[in-house]
Amino acid sequence: MLQNFLQSYAAYTEALSLDPNNAELWFNRGMASRFTSRFGRSLRDYERAKELNIRPELAEKLEEELKFARELAGKTLKLRGPDFTLDQLIEQESLFQDGLQLMEAGEWEEAEQAFRTSIAMGDCLPQPWGNLGISLMMQERYDEAEAALKRALVIDPRYKLAKENLAALPQIRRTGIPPMVDIKEPFKDSKLKQTITFIKE
Repeated sequence: MLQNFLQSYAAYTEALSLDPNNAELWFNRGMASRFTSRFGRSLRDYERAKELNIRPELAEKLEEELKFARELAGKTLKLRGPDFTLDQLIEQESLFQDGLQLMEAGEWEEAEQAFRTSIAMGDCLPQPWGNLGISLMMQERYDEAEAALKRALVIDPRYKLAKENLAALPQIRRTGIPPMVDIKEPFKDSKLKQTITFIKE
């Protein structure tokens, strides 16, 4: 409800390790997965919730979310080509999220490797390149950072983060790297319509 999606995903993942047959936990992690850009995982979570669900009051909402998750995962897979599997999508999206967490921890070389591995699996999105650019910049590898940011803009010329970092790069080359980097959650503060369903025991 507070749109702290990363923390929500981690909490539901931990809860599922304790109670793996709880349909409501799978359902809620499906939502958290979606809003952390884990579209493949979201679909799998909703499918598992449907398998386990025995509550008629959850069934209709579950079908609705499952339909949307299938459409979203389908579009995401289509970007990557006909032979890209749902398992590969889950792995690639997980690598990207690992990279973001490593950036937040200031582990720039490890973040770089996570983004490079994600890109190698399927090069179709600007965000891995943009974040790779930041990771390289923070290692003072400015030529490589510039190339990564430019690649992000080839994929999406409107990608604001890459534009801003590319514009800042000449100054950073002269004065050094900034003391900290802000990691932006794409769905945070997005004015989502929030609802919550309470299910009676």
